[in-house]
Amino acid sequence: MRSPAADGPRPASWVGALNAVLGPVSPRASIETAQRTASRRTGLPARTDDQVFVDDMRVLADAIRAAPALSPIGRLGTQEELTRRLETRLRMRHLLDQDPSVAHRPVDRPIIITGLPRTGTTVLHRMLGVHPAVRAPALWELLGPASLGREDEKLIKAARRMSSMYHRSMPEMRTVHPLDPFGPEECVFLLPHSDQFDGVVPVPAYRAWYADRDVRPDYAYYRHQLQAMQTRDDPARWVLKSPYHLGRLDVVLDTFPDATIVMTHRDPAAALLSWCYFMEGSRRLYNTVVDPHEIGATWLGIWTTAVTRARAVRQAHPGRFVDVDYAALSEAPVPVAAGVAARLGLADSPSWQRLATAEARRDGHTARTGDRPQRPSLARYGLDASTVRRDLTLPPATTGNDAREADSAG
Repeated sequence: MRSPAADGPRPASWVGALNAVLGPVSPRASIETAQRTASRRTGLPARTDDQVFVDDMRVLADAIRAAPALSPIGRLGTQEELTRRLETRLRMRHLLDQDPSVAHRPVDRPIIITGLPRTGTTVLHRMLGVHPAVRAPALWELLGPASLGREDEKLIKAARRMSSMYHRSMPEMRTVHPLDPFGPEECVFLLPHSDQFDGVVPVPAYRAWYADRDVRPDYAYYRHQLQAMQTRDDPARWVLKSPYHLGRLDVVLDTFPDATIVMTHRDPAAALLSWCYFMEGSRRLYNTVVDPHEIGATWLGIWTTAVTRARAVRQAHPGRFVDVDYAALSEAPVPVAAGVAARLGLADSPSWQRLATAEARRDGHTARTGDRPQRPSLARYGLDASTVRRDLTLPPATTGNDAREADSAG
């Protein structure tokens, strides 16, 4: 008998009932509403000198509002995310007005982990993130990078609510990508724009707009937020992570001239299958109708563009990259992480290895657990393994290291 999981992830049974209750009160995406809420929460007036940022966010809001099947939960969730981004912007601009020196704090030799999604970036980030010589941003910090310690308790509560709702509404996500309020999380929270929004709602107009966007202002703002977060304690070498950096590595290296890019590699067919499954779960939470083939086509296109750009940057800057093989990381996470740390100039120690071992165990990231059980095939998403491997293989090629993954993806 076929497992329901093989037909795609499903939200918890109570999600439908909550949508019915929220239907009459859930708002449509509105920048004006988000601005008013952000001003009320921060106590700061809307700015008249930041209209470009607001207009750019309006492009996203318009695309979300045009989504044909956004659920009440989806409307509330996306409106809250628009508000959070405008709230952070108000706080950051106020901070820079009060203390312009923030923008001149050094961001020393950051470590930026990227690669296709579902290639081991998360567990590697968590293991490197507990090294005493680096600092990884926690989820709660990323929700309010300019709070300067004044609202830490509020941010921690918000991160706990986010994590709890995420795990309760989509129980499978506890094994696919768990959220930890105090654990290292993707720095994509600091980018005002990225392809991440297609993960919760189809936004083709925004996707086309972002594909042609000059992201240099986005990454300058991203850097400012890191600089603001450094005021919480002594500045440390950042270890950051997001697959969404993959298509913008030229700007990443321009923004952080002394950065090292740690790139993870996995059979692209297995990685994209796992990613589409994850995205289907996110879409089902936020939409009443979900098309798996649209998910497959959308993300194959997004990641093909990203990989094409990353290949060119790698060719131009080969010495800026450290490569990590997913199969090796899965089989021996701590030794592989120790090898990466050595290449990054991070000293090994028994205490760090103990912490890294605990992170690897907590993540449950081995070659035999947590990523492949009961998954459908790529055909569910209108994809075939040969096309995916042709379009998404990053140098150096690592496909074939785990034949079991290749078989499950085909």
